[in-house]
Amino acid sequence: MGKSYQMWIEISSNDASMDTLFIHSPNPNEDNFPYKKLTNLVDVRSEIPSYLTEIIDVENYKIESYGSIEDGITDKIFVIQFFDIKSL
Repeated sequence: MGKSYQMWIEISSNDASMDTLFIHSPNPNEDNFPYKKLTNLVDVRSEIPSYLTEIIDVENYKIESYGSIEDGITDKIFVIQFFDIKSL
């Protein structure tokens, strides 16, 4: 059996330099797996930019969002995660 991991991306609606890919696995020093980010629990699929909906099937992903303010600019960050936790 492989090692479990969790993978998700965060995509900024304003700043591509803030886009991030996360790969998270169990940590023997802290009980934080699977990681649960505090996000907007509302289904935000209708708000996703069309350039994403053209390349992914949104029905196969958990899609949430959260707000971010940096330098006085408000941003919406989309969190896109495949439904299943995988094993390596």
